[in-house]
Amino acid sequence: MLLAGSLAAGILGAVFDQVTVTLSPEYFVIGKGLDAATGLRAQAAWLGFRAALPLGALITGVGLWRACTSRRFSWQRWLSSIAGVFAAALLPCAMLVAALDPFDVRAIHPPDGAGTGTRFLLTWGLHLGAYLGVALGIAVALRSSRN
Repeated sequence: MLLAGSLAAGILGAVFDQVTVTLSPEYFVIGKGLDAATGLRAQAAWLGFRAALPLGALITGVGLWRACTSRRFSWQRWLSSIAGVFAAALLPCAMLVAALDPFDVRAIHPPDGAGTGTRFLLTWGLHLGAYLGVALGIAVALRSSRN
């Protein structure tokens, strides 16, 4: 079950990074060190797949533990709670990182009409929101599945 959960999350991670590499290829080239000249989309998908594997194991492992310790546990409620918090965290985190520009990314990538710095910051914020959303989602799901 841990393997299945990890693989499912890996696939979702690969899809997520296909969306975000479309928004900001620079995030993956500059921020992650991928090579733009050799199949950036494939590299981003592989990176997203690998990055999400431990999240899937965590979600599944904690869910299995909760299933053994709670009479109220439901996989549907568990996963929908995590997915809801995950989705709710994405946009606010993206907007916050873009607004704060914590490492002065726009000074490094000034507006060039394409908004490279802003797109980089939004993508960075989406990734932060994804991790934060999973962590908070697990906490919410744990609380809602208490005995």
